[in-house]
Amino acid sequence: MACLIIFDVIDAINTTTSLIYQFFPNIQVLPLFGNHDYAPANDFPDYESSIYNITFELWKKWIGKDQRETFCKGGYYIYRPADNSNITFLMLNTNIYYRFNNANFTDANDPGQQFAYMEKILSKAEGKGEMVHIVAHIPPGVFERTPNFTWMRPEYNKKLLKIMIKYSKTIKWMLFGHHHTDTFHILKNDKGNPIQLMLMAPSVTPWFSNLPGAGSNNPAFRVIDYNPKTWDYNEIDTYYVNLTQLNLQPSTTQWQLEYSLKKDYNIKSIDASSMNNLLEEMKKNDTVFMKYIKYNSVLWEPKLPDGEFRLV
Repeated sequence: MACLIIFDVIDAINTTTSLIYQFFPNIQVLPLFGNHDYAPANDFPDYESSIYNITFELWKKWIGKDQRETFCKGGYYIYRPADNSNITFLMLNTNIYYRFNNANFTDANDPGQQFAYMEKILSKAEGKGEMVHIVAHIPPGVFERTPNFTWMRPEYNKKLLKIMIKYSKTIKWMLFGHHHTDTFHILKNDKGNPIQLMLMAPSVTPWFSNLPGAGSNNPAFRVIDYNPKTWDYNEIDTYYVNLTQLNLQPSTTQWQLEYSLKKDYNIKSIDASSMNNLLEEMKKNDTVFMKYIKYNSVLWEPKLPDGEFRLV
């Protein structure tokens, strides 16, 4: 039974990979595992496994043959664009730190030596005055729809945030998924000043969560427009499809622009300071907060939360 489950996971990854190769042959793709891309689900190990090894063979055209060591022992790697020498994409496997991961680690203090690798890459970039983008599936911090619910085990959440704070001036982007909702986190230093922005993208999968306060979402994806020299965000557009409409009119329903982050929130820039100001505005302005609630579920039955579920 276990072998069948592993086969199904690998088959799904292979099918998805083949389709992306087929329809986007000239696009650089930087893939990562989601928490369901293992068998049993969530149980990512910190050592070589058949899923790590087989997936590497499927993805090596994208991520590079030289990334085998870290990918096959922990599912993480780096990517440096050939035409830009001052940026590194640090592609992490934060599923290892998931609170529902029941794998037996060989090193519980630093599974897969991923924390040490992060420090190595970030320290090297800091010394050269370069920038690093961090991309991962599961983000640190809480799930915004369920009070005090964190995805990561507390000890790993703390370690990851400590590294992010330490190298906040070197880190440029921090992009995550997993929530299936459209949201963001503000990372602050010990003085309470905003120093980094984490963006959580909504999902194409319309997952209905049974967590308290949670719900579902319409499918969505993001397009980031950025300055190629500074890597500052120019704008972030989110596109979605209305599932109710799709079910009624499957042949004519199309993806459409849901909103543009900077334009629709009326902010000057997309960075930690501006987004923190937006957060403070949400606390006192129901109109702005309701706009966030609408976008958070990708326009799926938006309603203002009350009591402990309201942003405070």
